[in-house]
Amino acid sequence: MKNGKIVARDLVKVGEYFVKMAIDPKNVSPPPPKRPEDWPDFLREHLDCIVPENFKKIHFRRSTLEEVHFMIPPKELVQASLDAVREDPQRSYPLPGEYERIANGSTKLTPEQVFYFRVGEYTLNLCR
Repeated sequence: MKNGKIVARDLVKVGEYFVKMAIDPKNVSPPPPKRPEDWPDFLREHLDCIVPENFKKIHFRRSTLEEVHFMIPPKELVQASLDAVREDPQRSYPLPGEYERIANGSTKLTPEQVFYFRVGEYTLNLCR
């Protein structure tokens, strides 16, 4: 798959991993890669993600309360998303299906799992 975005088969699992990285990075298992070029395979093998072939390196930046990092997504991904929304203005914005279930109260996720889902979703989707 070229371009595109990272797709997680289980956003709760991915989010839980990222939360552990934020809270206790030295004790997260399996240990996260140290090199950006190792992250694509790590996401595929350990977090069951589909990672586009052109994503060769993935960088994670740790924010602090004094220094916060905002990610600006690649222009190609932003443009593709904007084009899709503009193509059919009557269509709903394409959110992961779990958001609808959360909004209408039919989710089977616990509040903690919803939190992990959100962390996983907005981290992998570059907050776009």
